[in-house]
Amino acid sequence: MLHENKNSRRNGKHIQLHEQTQDVMEPGNRSISVKALVGGIVAFGVLSISLVIYSQWLGSRDFAQNTALVRMTQVIQQDIATAHLWFEEALGGDRTIDLDQDVAPLQTGLFGR
Repeated sequence: MLHENKNSRRNGKHIQLHEQTQDVMEPGNRSISVKALVGGIVAFGVLSISLVIYSQWLGSRDFAQNTALVRMTQVIQQDIATAHLWFEEALGGDRTIDLDQDVAPLQTGLFGR
């Protein structure tokens, strides 16, 4: 009988612990459901991917715009440097350079582009 009481006490504690575990594991007692957690993770993932794609699109658009401006700036810089060199040659005494013919077309070309 002593042996039965020990077992019944142990079984009682085991049953009591098992019932407490069951209470915690029941879906109604969770603070957030699995569906809501999965939905939140999926929504966060979709939002993150959308933001990355949008930022990549903005970057490529700005790169295309800046590339055109850089090319135009380089052409203008080359034309100004060429006009400056011709002008310095004319000031240095080179009589073969005609300012109206050699330098002026470069200046009108800058504004005509």
